Amino acid sequence: MFRPVTLLLTGVLISIGTLVGVINVGNLSPESERNDILRSQLSAVKSRIANDKGHEQIEDVVAEAQLQWQLNDLSAAEKIWYDQWMSMAANWKTAQHKDFGIIAQNLSAVYMDHGNFDQALKVYELSINYDKKLYGENSKEVARDLNNLALCLYLKGTASSERGERINYFQFALKRFEASNVLWTKLNNKQSEFNIENNNKLQSLVKRDLAG
Repeated sequence: MFRPVTLLLTGVLISIGTLVGVINVGNLSPESERNDILRSQLSAVKSRIANDKGHEQIEDVVAEAQLQWQLNDLSAAEKIWYDQWMSMAANWKTAQHKDFGIIAQNLSAVYMDHGNFDQALKVYELSINYDKKLYGENSKEVARDLNNLALCLYLKGTASSERGERINYFQFALKRFEASNVLWTKLNNKQSEFNIENNNKLQSLVKRDLAG
């Protein structure tokens, strides 16, 4: 029921930093050819993971999960992100900060695509606390986290069949979007204008659904 909405809106998740890219084969035809290329890439990445260490291994883990995602194997992608998240979360103070953030954001996103909104919300909440300690309460990382948390709350609301619950989640989402906008306004950097505009568009969707 919520799957098309989820796939559409997770495209507006805000990310900071660069994710490891994989070849864009979305326009290849037929689909079997596209999947063959993706599986070939996946095999190469898996063989590297066995030997790589440190940041290079993290990059390959990111690539492996992204490839599984493109192959529409959400369960496999989710397990990869979760295992890496748990491995790094156990020692987050010494983990590579950027790598930990990438894993957290992608784990949350695949949870959302899979409809596991409660799990996504837990990771977003942990990410906010983590980023406040690392970067400060008024950082761009926290502003991003609040935006993504708000989007997840909105999607959780759209998936609910109980009107009262939907309204609660929509109201929570609006508060987080507003908090995110406050931070982006304070930061007043090159990302602020785009992200505030993005938040305002999402707030309009939430308000529309609240009125419906």
